[in-house]
Amino acid sequence: MAANVELRVSGHKLQVGQVAELRVVVTEQRPNSVPQVLVPQSGLNLQYVGQGSQVNTYNGRTTRIYTFNYRIEALAEGTFQIGPAQVRLGNDTLKTRTVNLKVNPRVQMSGDMLEAFAHWDVEEAWVGQVILYQRGLRSRKKLRGDRWSDLPKEGVGFLNDGKPKYSEFMIADPEGDIYNKQETFPWIALVPGTYKAPPGILRVDVVVGREGRGFFVRHKTRKEVLSVEHKPLVIKELPPAPPGFSGLVGDFKVRSEISTSEATVGASIPWVLEVEGKGSLENFDWSIEKDQKGARVYDGTPSVSGAVIDGSYFALARFEQVIVPTQPGTLALPSQKIITFSPTKG
Repeated sequence: MAANVELRVSGHKLQVGQVAELRVVVTEQRPNSVPQVLVPQSGLNLQYVGQGSQVNTYNGRTTRIYTFNYRIEALAEGTFQIGPAQVRLGNDTLKTRTVNLKVNPRVQMSGDMLEAFAHWDVEEAWVGQVILYQRGLRSRKKLRGDRWSDLPKEGVGFLNDGKPKYSEFMIADPEGDIYNKQETFPWIALVPGTYKAPPGILRVDVVVGREGRGFFVRHKTRKEVLSVEHKPLVIKELPPAPPGFSGLVGDFKVRSEISTSEATVGASIPWVLEVEGKGSLENFDWSIEKDQKGARVYDGTPSVSGAVIDGSYFALARFEQVIVPTQPGTLALPSQKIITFSPTKG
C-alpha cells in the first residue's frame, strides 16, 4: 500500500483567542522528520506539541499510522489557508491538501452553553450533485449521551462509497473549554423539488452532579431536548446535456501517467488514468476503444473511493490500463477528456 498524508484540523471556525488541534497523519511509512506546515505569517500561531504512532489490523491487513500534533491559536479574525504540509518520506516529498480556517471576532458565550445545529451545506443543488448534511452540538456542560431524530431523506439518496464522518474534539477557550461533536452525511441529490424537513431533535443527558463514594460513584443527569429548524433544500433538474456528457456532476480534474516514452513492439506499458474532485464517481467507467492505431489497450482493475475530508466530499477513480504496441512508430494516446457538469459554474 502506498503512503498517504493528510492534514486535519479540529473545527473550521474559531473565535479570536481560541485554540484548535491540528494533525498531520501519515500512513504506511515513517516520515524522515516532523512535517512542515505552511501557515500565514500573521493571524495564526502554530506550535508543534508531539507525535504518536499506532498499528491497525483489519481483515488481515496491517496499517501503520504516524500522527504529528500541533496547536493552532487564532490571533486575529479573518479566513486563513493552512497548508499544505510537506512530508519527507525517504527521497520523496509528499504534500497534503490545504484546509481553510475562519476566525470570527470574540463574543461573550454562556458559561453553561449547550447548542445544537443541523443543516445542509447548500440551499440549492443539482440532480446528481453530492451534498452534505451536518449536525452536531457544542457544549461547556458535561454530557453522558446524546440522541438525534431521524435524518432527512426526501429527494436524496445514500452514496455507496461515501461513509458518514463522525468527529469529537475540544476547542480551548479562555473562558472554558468547549466540547464539540459533529456528524457529516454525504448524500446525492436525486429528485427535483423543494424539501422542508421537520425540525432536528437532539436529546442529551447533562451531568448535574455525582452520587456515591469510591468505586460506587455515578453521575446524576438531567435530560434536555433541543430543536433545530431546517432551511428548505431546493433540488434542480440538470440543463440539457451536450453530446458526450459523462453523467458526472461535480468539479473534477484528470491525470494521465504513462511509465515510459519508448517501448518495443509487444511490450506491456502501464498507463494510469485518474479522475479526482468534489462529486460522486460511483458507477463511472472510462470507456476506451481497445483497438488503437498501432496498439491495443487492455483494462486493469478500476478502483473508486470517496470520503468526507475537512468539510467537503472528495472522490477518486483510478483506471489502470496496459498499452501493448502492435507496430513501430509514434503512438498517439486516446483522448483524456471527459465532459462533466460543474455545480459551481452552472
